[in-house]
Amino acid sequence: MSEMVERMAKALRSGRGCENEYPCPFCNWGPDELTKEMDETGCEWLARVAIAAMREPTANMRWHGQNAIGDDIRFVSPQDIWQAMIDEALR
Repeated sequence: MSEMVERMAKALRSGRGCENEYPCPFCNWGPDELTKEMDETGCEWLARVAIAAMREPTANMRWHGQNAIGDDIRFVSPQDIWQAMIDEALR
């Protein structure tokens, strides 16, 4: 599992209350069944789907990414562009 998938899955589990609530509100599995397999079929699967949906940026995301570059790309990091695009997606 990639670091980004792992981070997204952890955020999904946290956001859905899966870390502290049994049975899990997403998959309805009890504590004895919460294994790595659950992550691969539950929150990890949702994480992969969410990340895949972001593969093609919207027109507004592209605009904000381009706008983050400004006049000279030499002074802009890829992280600045990525964050501008993600911030637009979260609006």
